Amino acid sequence: MYALWRERSWPSVAGSLREGLGEPFTINRLGRPVKLRRCLGTTNLIDNSHSAARERTRRVKHWQNGTMALRRATAALEVASQNFRRIMGHEHLWMLRAALDETAHDTQLADATKAG
Repeated sequence: MYALWRERSWPSVAGSLREGLGEPFTINRLGRPVKLRRCLGTTNLIDNSHSAARERTRRVKHWQNGTMALRRATAALEVASQNFRRIMGHEHLWMLRAALDETAHDTQLADATKAG
C-alpha cells in the first residue's frame, strides 16, 4: 500500500519497497521475542542512521570528489552507530543470531545436497 502511495512522486522508492517487501517481516517468521520484533520488524533503524548521516553532511556545499563524500558519510554513520545500543530487546539479539546461523547452515546443507 505504501509503495502505491509513493508510485506517483517517487517511482524508484516504490520499486525499492516492492523489491524488499518481505525482508522486514522475516524477523516475525523467526518467532523472536516481541521487543526485538517490534524494533527490527521495521526499517526505522536504517532510516535513523540515514537521517543522522544527512544531518551531519547537510551543510557541505561542495563535494570535492567521491572519496570525500564516502569519508564524510562513513564518519557520520560511525557517530550514528553509537546509538545502536538502544535497540529495544537488545538482550535477545543472541537468539536472533542463533536463528540466523541455523538458517544459514540449513541453506548450506541444501546447496551441498543439490551440488553433490
